[in-house]
Amino acid sequence: MVTANARRCAALAAAGLTATVLAAAPAADAKLKSHKIVPGRSVGGVSIGMTRHQVEGMLGADHVKKASIKRGFYLAEYANYGILVYYRGGSNAGVVGVSTSASSFKTPEHISVGSSLGELESAYPDLLCGGQTEGPAKPDPSQPYSGYCDHEGPSGRVTRFGVGGLNSVQSVAVSKTSDIAPLR
Repeated sequence: MVTANARRCAALAAAGLTATVLAAAPAADAKLKSHKIVPGRSVGGVSIGMTRHQVEGMLGADHVKKASIKRGFYLAEYANYGILVYYRGGSNAGVVGVSTSASSFKTPEHISVGSSLGELESAYPDLLCGGQTEGPAKPDPSQPYSGYCDHEGPSGRVTRFGVGGLNSVQSVAVSKTSDIAPLR
């Protein structure tokens, strides 16, 4: 049986998004110390460069709902927290990407899943957008748009906002810039 979340993840992946997890807010748990998205660095305290051992120490190995290998990446879904962690090259490698589709995570500019395209563009005027909808690199918030918008930085890193539905943020991911293209 295909769940609504699985259909949503497939649709967003087709739009060029890095990854998505869980549409609903994650359950509260003492192990998750943050609901912050630090652009280009972390989601919920899970940072680019952390080892699998460090992530499991923070979130708990027993909280991995599903683990798989896709396009050379080891993926671990922490469903209780609404986080998907990407490791390059296998299960023992470092974190190269973290994503969420839970609205409880927010950037310092208060952007989260559910924020409008207009709010996203106001918070990050340097966005580079692409995806399924043909059009300019800067989508018009008054016109339907489905795709992604990238906020570059810090050096060698990117924050990807999946946009769809009624021109709203559907997911947020942080990654090394070099690892965004292979995950599309």
